[in-house]
Amino acid sequence: ETALVVRLVCEDHTFQQFLKDWTKSLDGNMAKHPYLMPLFGGYLCQTAASKTSDQDAQPLLLALAIDHYTTVLQSKADGNTKYFSQMQLSFAHLNSGAEWPQVEEMLMHASDYHKDRGEALKAVIQHYRVRKEYGIAYMMSAIAMQSHLGKVPADVLWFVEPSFYQWKILNYHASICKHIGNGSEA
Repeated sequence: ETALVVRLVCEDHTFQQFLKDWTKSLDGNMAKHPYLMPLFGGYLCQTAASKTSDQDAQPLLLALAIDHYTTVLQSKADGNTKYFSQMQLSFAHLNSGAEWPQVEEMLMHASDYHKDRGEALKAVIQHYRVRKEYGIAYMMSAIAMQSHLGKVPADVLWFVEPSFYQWKILNYHASICKHIGNGSEA
């Protein structure tokens, strides 16, 4: 089981992208960025938890991921790295069985670290869209439209999604408007 999980983690596309970003941020000097090791540990444990079929190992891996991300948030990491850590911490809690209101609060707190990023807000919008809670989804997408539409953050690492800023916000908002009967705004 362990060998299979390691192979699956290493083959995972998002983990490979994480490794590329992680290597870029090292800048050839681990001592200069000590918070990157717990970030690596957190993402590795979180990815392994998503790949394992061992029901006993999954909660342990998620608990380790939570500990690692918390360490990053308590470090002197830059705002971009803390944003990513806060967002991943939220997902680790969600996968550990945390209630949505707690997870939503944690996701919204990510913007405290990097106000120009909107991927955490995207996760909140998507949560409400999937559950067909369009009133709340509308409020969140309206915030995203005002704060992030057309504003791809510059000099950002850790899974920035340019298409979200360029057009997906508008697409989500229009879809939500249609569902609440606001065709003119859609």
